[in-house]
Amino acid sequence: MTKRIISFFTVFILLFVSNILPVSASSTYCYINGEKHFITQRNVYHNGQSISLASEPALVVEGYNYIPAKAFISQMADITYSYQSSSKKITITNTKTSDVLILSLNSKTGTFNGKSITLSCAPVPVSFTSGGDYSVYIPAKDTASYMGLSYSYSNSGKKILYTSESGNTMDDDNNDYTFKETITLSRPSTVSKGTISCTDDYHNKRLVITIPGNYTTFYNNNKPSLPSGVSFSHSYSSSTGKTSLIFITSSINGWRIKETSSKILIMNGKPTNMFKNVIVLDPGHGGSDPGACYGNLYKEADFTLGIVKAAARLFEQDNDYKVYCTRLSNTLPSGISKVWDRRTFANNLGADIFVSVHINSSTASSATGTETLYNSKHNVSNSGGLTCYKLASIVQTYIQAATGFKDRGVKVDSTLSVLLKNNNPAVLTEIGFISNLAEAKSMAANLDSYGEALYNAIVKASCDYPTGR
Repeated sequence: MTKRIISFFTVFILLFVSNILPVSASSTYCYINGEKHFITQRNVYHNGQSISLASEPALVVEGYNYIPAKAFISQMADITYSYQSSSKKITITNTKTSDVLILSLNSKTGTFNGKSITLSCAPVPVSFTSGGDYSVYIPAKDTASYMGLSYSYSNSGKKILYTSESGNTMDDDNNDYTFKETITLSRPSTVSKGTISCTDDYHNKRLVITIPGNYTTFYNNNKPSLPSGVSFSHSYSSSTGKTSLIFITSSINGWRIKETSSKILIMNGKPTNMFKNVIVLDPGHGGSDPGACYGNLYKEADFTLGIVKAAARLFEQDNDYKVYCTRLSNTLPSGISKVWDRRTFANNLGADIFVSVHINSSTASSATGTETLYNSKHNVSNSGGLTCYKLASIVQTYIQAATGFKDRGVKVDSTLSVLLKNNNPAVLTEIGFISNLAEAKSMAANLDSYGEALYNAIVKASCDYPTGR
């Protein structure tokens, strides 16, 4: 889970989003490099006033927020944009700071002030008709951070915020919580803003902050004071040319980061003390267990992981949520070897919501449809009044709308290990039947849209039944 650390600015931009609806009600499509993609549109406001982007709305594409580069930047003071269609070169310049970001269409790599960078997603050509003229769309978050703009996004708050630099210390999240640093880390003055990143490596109970360059001597001489239960180390990798600053805890901690010109401020603690909503997503199976399969063509473990990772990308951009996944690849993390370890993982985090994602199978190839299961004998409620049944009903509505498969409804199952003894509302959703070739093909092509539907379902549930934190 990697996030860019962002410095904050005095002028802010609000990008409000429309009401969250089941995917079929709010969905549309665009074409990227000739391929049809499911998208969700966003409306844009600047200082509370609507910004006209004409026929080029801000979008969520495959779990990432994108903005139309020319239409958006042309309305921003102190930032200029140019694009060379022959070379596919994108140049964004902050005329106030002289920072220059150079990107290429369809490439995650670029340069920032002449130094190589890698984005989380590539700029893309977007058209809204097949074969039509395209507009250049750039990653909203990454572009902001490299240009010295702060970025935050809240689906439940219906807004994305960009801000411009000031001397004030602010962070990359909204101000709906109290930030109190527990660790103060010196920041090398030679490190350019927008080039520091952090990774919440929660399965290994550590935070990793990565800085370009060799700063081993600097941190030998500037070791931070640490709270009880936190250890610190640092290392330099000659292969990456980066210094890693590693904070290790005895249990999974939540982390928030602020950056100033001279300091990196870190807040850590129990996740439920730091975040409005703590979500655990469980991609079913994995490791040596592929789950249900359609021959050698499709595996349940691959489908569930793709869906959960798509949902997680959206949660990672939403400051009202902290998401944890029981696995992030087809290698099971330490402590997640048994099915019941997944519910224990959620219980230990104090999760507000737990959703396990699975793919159905049947000996009858004609079996079809989407269903969501809950344990009626363990229909627990969280602090907001959300029960397993209520969560199952919402998840079923959104997922079935996204798949378009037969609606098999909400079902009771009191035998599933992953839904036993949960301390939080917990459900298991079966997306479709992998044993049905038509459904299997459809699922393989639409994992990202199912992930977005899952994200929207959980946002709906948490907004209707808020935790009160």
